[in-house]
Amino acid sequence: MGSNPAQRLHGITRGCTLPRVENRPTHQLLAENLQRLAEQRAVTLAELLETASIDTNEIFAVIAGRYDADLDWLTQLAHALEVDVTQLVVDPEQHTTPNPN
Repeated sequence: MGSNPAQRLHGITRGCTLPRVENRPTHQLLAENLQRLAEQRAVTLAELLETASIDTNEIFAVIAGRYDADLDWLTQLAHALEVDVTQLVVDPEQHTTPNPN
């Protein structure tokens, strides 16, 4: 997928749309999951972004739906949170992890 370099900024792209997941915009799920996962790990968004080497303006542009993240960018966030990248875009209400007990 070729994108105009003028519309690309550090792993986020303007003008393309990630698919909807569970009939919800992916950027909305990303925002909810980032908040949930950061709270579970007792880290602030600022700490998470610093660990992931992601600019504050980038994250806000993505969660607002103005830009879409590419896989490398999402992987940086997932790595900083120590989760699989899929955990950033799943609907936590639809996909629960079975209790091993």
